[in-house]
Amino acid sequence: MSPEQIREARKLSVAGLAVVALLMLLVAQLVRPSGPSGAAGTPPAPEGLWQYIVIHHSASESGSAAAFDEYHRQVRGWGELGYHFVIGNGTGSGDGQVEVGPRWTRQRRGAHCQTASGRFNEHGIGICMVGNFENTRPTAAQLAALDRLVRELMDRYRIPPQNVVSHSEALALDGEGRTTLCAGRNLDMDALRRSVGGE
Repeated sequence: MSPEQIREARKLSVAGLAVVALLMLLVAQLVRPSGPSGAAGTPPAPEGLWQYIVIHHSASESGSAAAFDEYHRQVRGWGELGYHFVIGNGTGSGDGQVEVGPRWTRQRRGAHCQTASGRFNEHGIGICMVGNFENTRPTAAQLAALDRLVRELMDRYRIPPQNVVSHSEALALDGEGRTTLCAGRNLDMDALRRSVGGE
């Protein structure tokens, strides 16, 4: 083999190694474990921890996980965002964008639905959709994202459709005397339960 042929073989070998390395990175991305809606690296939850999914609206025209986190810290005095997920409407984050809160990545109890029993904070995954659904309807992108996220969570944690509830339904289930309009009259919870239940 001539010196020139040896140089060419080395170039091909280096190029081949680069291609192999690139392929290995791509495969690693494809098989990377992920949690709901791509929340990569979500630690496994203890058996039976998550039993409910509680849907909220923000009762504001705009918002994002960062905005609600600041509000919860400054006004409510909480250490962080009370919800596990926020689904944007295009005003502070993308329309239909699922934002993952720190309570979810750490698998911590929520601070979104206080009742006498405490079960909806202890065992309920809090999802807040940006918007005031007393006045407007969720966007199509929000509804599609909510449907996908709820299905993933139900499947992963074996949560039945009847345990997918709005904030107001959760209060009623716990026999609370107080009420709330959350998640708004324009969010059809029965339709959501039928959809995620495969009806």
